[in-house]
Amino acid sequence: MNRGGNLSLEIRTETEQMFYHGFENYLEHAFPEDELRPLSCEPLVRDRQNPGHAELNDVLGNYSLTLIDSLSTLAILASSPDDGPKAWQYFQDGIKDFVRLYGDGSDSVTGQGERSRGFDIDSKVQVFETVIRGLGGLLSSHLFAVGDLPITRYSPPEKEAAYAKAWDKTSFAADSRGIAWDNGFVYDGQLLRLAVDLANRILPAFYTHTGLPYPRVNLRHGVHQQPFYANSPLNADTVRVCDDKNGNVCDASSAEVTETCSAGAGSLVLEFTLLSRLTGDGRYEELAKRAFWAVWYRRSDIGLIGAGIDAESGKWVAPFTGIGAGVDSFFEYAFKSYVLLSSGERPEHNRSSPWHALDDYFLPLSEYEHSPEAFLQVWEESHSSIKRHLYRGEGYQHPHLIQGDIFTGATRAFWIDSLSAFYPGLLSLAGDLDEAIGIHLLTTAVWNRFSGLPERWNVATGNVEGNLGWYGGRPEFIESTYYLYQATKDPWYLHVGEMVLRDLKRRCWTRCGWAGLQDVRNGELSDRMESFFLGETAKYMFLLYYPEHPLNHLDQPFVFTTEAHPLLIPKSIYSTQRSSRRKKKEHGEKHSAAPTCQAAPLPPAFGLSSTAARPDVFHAANLARLDLMPSRGPPEGPLEKPAKDRPGVTIADLTSPTNYTFFPWTLPPELVPFNATSSLMAIRPTLDISFPAVPGMAHGPGSLERVQDGILVKSIGGLRMSMIKDALSYSAEGSEFRVQMINGVPLGKDEKVYLLWEITFDVLDPGDPNFTRVRDPAMIDLIIDIIPENLGRRNDSDDGREPAASGTGAHQRIINANAPVDDDKAAAPVDASTSSMRNVLSSLVNSVASMLQDEVNQIYTPAPSVSKPRPTRLPIPAAVSTGLGSGPLPDVDDSPLVSINGGTSQVRLPWSDIYMADDLCNQRILRSVAQTYQVLVIKRRGCTFSQKLRNIAAHPPSKNALKLVIVVSYDEEEHIDGQNLGLGYAARLAEPYLVRPQLDERQVTAGGIPRRHLLSMVLVGGGDETVHPNHAGSASPRSINIGTKDHTLEFAIVGLHSLFSTLSIFRPFVPLSISSGTHPSSRISFNWHIKNQDGLIPQTIPTTATTAINPSSAQHTPPDTAPKNAPKHLYFAYGSNLSPTQMRMRCVHNPTLSGHPVALAALDSWRWLICQPGYANVVPPAGLRVGPQITEGDNVPESISKSIPRGGVYGVLYEMSAEDETVLDRYEGVHCLAGESTEEQKVPLEIRPKEQEAGDYNKWYVDARVVKWLDEGYRERKGLQGVGGKVRVLVYVDELRVKVGKPKEEYIPRMNRAIGEAVQLGFPRDWAEEVMRPSIPLE
Repeated sequence: MNRGGNLSLEIRTETEQMFYHGFENYLEHAFPEDELRPLSCEPLVRDRQNPGHAELNDVLGNYSLTLIDSLSTLAILASSPDDGPKAWQYFQDGIKDFVRLYGDGSDSVTGQGERSRGFDIDSKVQVFETVIRGLGGLLSSHLFAVGDLPITRYSPPEKEAAYAKAWDKTSFAADSRGIAWDNGFVYDGQLLRLAVDLANRILPAFYTHTGLPYPRVNLRHGVHQQPFYANSPLNADTVRVCDDKNGNVCDASSAEVTETCSAGAGSLVLEFTLLSRLTGDGRYEELAKRAFWAVWYRRSDIGLIGAGIDAESGKWVAPFTGIGAGVDSFFEYAFKSYVLLSSGERPEHNRSSPWHALDDYFLPLSEYEHSPEAFLQVWEESHSSIKRHLYRGEGYQHPHLIQGDIFTGATRAFWIDSLSAFYPGLLSLAGDLDEAIGIHLLTTAVWNRFSGLPERWNVATGNVEGNLGWYGGRPEFIESTYYLYQATKDPWYLHVGEMVLRDLKRRCWTRCGWAGLQDVRNGELSDRMESFFLGETAKYMFLLYYPEHPLNHLDQPFVFTTEAHPLLIPKSIYSTQRSSRRKKKEHGEKHSAAPTCQAAPLPPAFGLSSTAARPDVFHAANLARLDLMPSRGPPEGPLEKPAKDRPGVTIADLTSPTNYTFFPWTLPPELVPFNATSSLMAIRPTLDISFPAVPGMAHGPGSLERVQDGILVKSIGGLRMSMIKDALSYSAEGSEFRVQMINGVPLGKDEKVYLLWEITFDVLDPGDPNFTRVRDPAMIDLIIDIIPENLGRRNDSDDGREPAASGTGAHQRIINANAPVDDDKAAAPVDASTSSMRNVLSSLVNSVASMLQDEVNQIYTPAPSVSKPRPTRLPIPAAVSTGLGSGPLPDVDDSPLVSINGGTSQVRLPWSDIYMADDLCNQRILRSVAQTYQVLVIKRRGCTFSQKLRNIAAHPPSKNALKLVIVVSYDEEEHIDGQNLGLGYAARLAEPYLVRPQLDERQVTAGGIPRRHLLSMVLVGGGDETVHPNHAGSASPRSINIGTKDHTLEFAIVGLHSLFSTLSIFRPFVPLSISSGTHPSSRISFNWHIKNQDGLIPQTIPTTATTAINPSSAQHTPPDTAPKNAPKHLYFAYGSNLSPTQMRMRCVHNPTLSGHPVALAALDSWRWLICQPGYANVVPPAGLRVGPQITEGDNVPESISKSIPRGGVYGVLYEMSAEDETVLDRYEGVHCLAGESTEEQKVPLEIRPKEQEAGDYNKWYVDARVVKWLDEGYRERKGLQGVGGKVRVLVYVDELRVKVGKPKEEYIPRMNRAIGEAVQLGFPRDWAEEVMRPSIPLE
């Protein structure tokens, strides 16, 4: 064969013949059924005997599926210079036959077809497959039929085409008609009407609480029957009736499975958007977009979306993800929606539609969520997350992608499925050519090995994964080949296409069509020709070898759907000037730079193919194990001579390579550079570290615990860590080792390993400069040892206890029998395995970490074994005081919670003397008491915190003197559900409601003299459950050892009446660069210097040590992640978000928190208006204005009412979680990629950090005046001022549109609801009536 300019011409003819062989056999043996059985020459229909046979029934809807899927391919083939007229005739006849069978989509008598009226068919089908195959095929064919998509030699008359295009034909003359075709058929838009009929039958699936469509729908019964979704709002008043003869009511538990997939829910935007634009009804577009955003807003913290998701709960079904099955087309539609939406304007909902009754079921999407830029941003963020967590680059033999954990990115599997072959094509469209070429090379090598793509192939083993070796003629590989050739014009891809064509003809040709491969390894055939083989595979093949096709040169924003149906928004239905362009011109709006594409690689100086000349061209072959494959045998397969109207199988098709060295095997030697060599394959170094299982040291599954951002190591006995060298994220130079697996548990790239401080002992020196720790100033943990009663009371006179004082308010002192007498006594005992533990860790550190030196020569020694009950050690959260009179926490050592063997730590808590008083408002603590007791416990009530400290006598500091004042709060008891919770548990439940004690006065003594040695004060919750656990109330003493850890600080206390015994403070430490949570545990980051054969190489290892973390406590959040429901500001709502109902619906992550109003507030001197787009806006005072606000701001009426002449804007304050604030940003259309503010001289950066740029609103942070607190508990917890005080708030401001306008029609009812709900909260009614009501009429 001549492989020059005739290559495309010859193979193009063969691709046409390939299509006709399948299509004509479908017409002969299967039409009007859905698909063809190419081996048995029979139709393939739904499996009505087995409704659960989803593989067939999800796709086959009994509406001539293959014909619908093939129409757009026929329209494309109609431009062929060879058999174009033949394809055009088939296209016209196909539409004529389809209308004959299913009607013309009208309500008249012509709407009834021979088989059904439209799609009134009792078929339960998958929403996704029906949309992309059926709806997409109808819409694409309609565009070809009316001339909006190009066909060579076809140009319908303008008037006839205009009539056929029009959805509403009432404005046309009565004698108007559509486009007359040669076959006698008049096309007047029948396919568009049928598309609307089909879409309306799918819409019931979209009405869910999450916005995610149900996976299946019945084309006749919707979601009422087969399938029946009991929780659908359309079934709220429906009783499900079984299909049995007796009409028995079915159990609701037998309802359909609600699991869908990200691709199924998020890949409907293209088809539904075009349908809305062609019909003028925006609801289709909005429902599809809402489904897309419903998926995206549920992405993990690292930006990954899962494959399976429940449509009713919105929860991910499986914890792993990739780029293939279940998620593939979500990414595809993110980018292609950006392309398609770049033209045209979104229509309003058609109020005459029968679906108008449900228009208020969902809140409308924001302008940002409708914008093409929003979809581009989703693609860019998705691509970034995929490349960060799922992409394996050159150091892994050759670039490829793996299956990863959705939440951590950790590797879950090494298989690649055939659907993921679409990804290089998408990357090519987006301009990432180098990444696309590299990934595509591996797919090419796999095809060359198997002469087809197995459903799953394992990168690690090189074999088919789990016997999933079938290939059903999928188009994804040839699709990417087409896109790459369009982008690079590299002849390499023509040879890849030829290889695919030859293998398909050699292996899949049958007398009655094209069969799939049941197993690519042995060539076994399957008796099914999927509709996508003609609708996609043959189409991309033809376009690859016909570069002159008008679609390949179309200068319009058009896209191929995931079913390869070309779509565009016709110029005839949108204005010449887009609204966003008008905004840009009117306001001088800045836009971020458009994404730029990589330039196509240039061919070598003495060659033709840049791909063949790549230095890594054989790396993919090596990863595919081509070099290990045996030589193939002689050619096999049937021989049939080709005829003009019939394809055949020739010797050229049966010619196979004798080995697998070169790929594609059709590549001629002249395309290979004469001096071509393969570069060395980069292999990333790995390092495995194992710790011996020392006797007495805990090991096994219980030694690890998953925390939010990594793994907590409780014991290193038997620990195994696998490490790999990665490139630094902040520099192209150097690399670092990271832990990729620990005890068989894979870790993501951003996950960390936490080590309990106790298991490191003295090997890690906190003073080392490689350890950076910072204190959390807000919270500490009080560590308490509860001593059993037989140790709390002794009968001998030497127990060291003083008799109890009598009288009201008496105070008892109980000294723990095990409390140290002085500092010279022996240290507390620890586990006998301590020495072995230290030796193990020290040996490791000495061998791999030169900077971690063993500088401490002594460790604790075991105490004599005594048979006695051990104390129970509990943590109690406490809030540290703040304000002018706040004193520093005592400077003592850490008190551990857990020992190295995983049990309770036996390290002695240092403070053992405790004194308990009442509220200390009318009593005094004498000097003798303050000098004798180390801890004072009082109740919170009666007077201020400063007054309580005033009643404590001055005293000189000493080791036995007062160190800490603990205030027990009773205000949180209403939040604690249950009785007899026990010491510690009630206090932990009260933690979210704690406030920091406000010491607003300098500390003074009872005599008013400033205190020289400040006292430390903390606040604990739980009330009587903390002071008197289990409400014992008896006078029998029980000892409790209490320790505290405040980021590393301890004390010990002895208690009375089951209060405290020994107490220690725990100070959590966190890395400097990481924000701390409520009271995160101590962590230490350090560098390891690892030696290899070339010498000492410093490698930063993201390993951290955690001190005394309590893994079982939900309040101990991972140290580097701040709680996402603890923002630094409140959200100021002034528009429709005044409605808590709307806020709870929008805030999908934490509606209870983010939808809870905490206060009413005012922005003094601001102005409220409805701006030009039809939504609420605010204008800041004159001194804070920017852009159009400066010139137009004073034209906005002042927001003044008669009873509130002060003026300003009133709003509702919400406490927002970080995730929900991100969701709200999208509702408000914030441009998150906007640059830093350039107006900092006018408005400080802390108020206006960024420019608004392409966004609908910008985020401002200002002080608001509180008018009314709705949640006093919140105010106290946060230590905020009362009414009239100022709080920092986030307010969304549209800086560009500040002229008074009319409200959007859909906005009026939402604002009326918002005003009504806000007034019920205490919002100023007269202000709402005088300021808002002129713009918001009552309904």
